[in-house]
Amino acid sequence: MAQHPFSPARALLPRILAQLSRETGRGAHLRPVWDEIVGAVAARHSTPVGLAGKTLIVEVQTARWAAALEAQGQEIRARLDDRLGKGAIAEIVYRSRSPR
Repeated sequence: MAQHPFSPARALLPRILAQLSRETGRGAHLRPVWDEIVGAVAARHSTPVGLAGKTLIVEVQTARWAAALEAQGQEIRARLDDRLGKGAIAEIVYRSRSPR
């Protein structure tokens, strides 16, 4: 019987969430991964809301937060590649939240 290396569920969860987001188009499934990737402070001001193909749509509270996250774009995409699989997210689009 061939043996396969054991992967802890925590390591598999981001890829499962990415697959769920792809199937539903809802980026909210990626919230736990996003929080881990951008950190607690940035995560309080940004939320993944959609996934259209390989484009992640993220709502941000202000244009300032969008600019701050865009400035870290290469690093954020590298972390997404690491957690979700290379090329899972090709682009991130930031948009301001609608006032409630």
